[in-house]
Amino acid sequence: MKRTLYIFKDSRLVALHDVTETPIEALDKIIHMQEMLGRGVDLSPDGRAICCVCRLDLGARPGIKSGCLSHGYCQEHFNEAMDEIGI
Repeated sequence: MKRTLYIFKDSRLVALHDVTETPIEALDKIIHMQEMLGRGVDLSPDGRAICCVCRLDLGARPGIKSGCLSHGYCQEHFNEAMDEIGI
């Protein structure tokens, strides 16, 4: 099963890496290093959704393959889009 390491800074996606073949010991080091840099990490077999405007993480999406992204709107940008069209 494919596994992807998603890396976040201030809840925004900054990188993703396929770590399917990466040994557990190496993953532990990578995750520890990212956390020391103040980044959040998520190791997941699922894809993720991010805001198409600001890249805010919208969470895991089990129906999407690992390493793939789906786009949507965070609440702030959704409200802005609705205001623009008068809803």
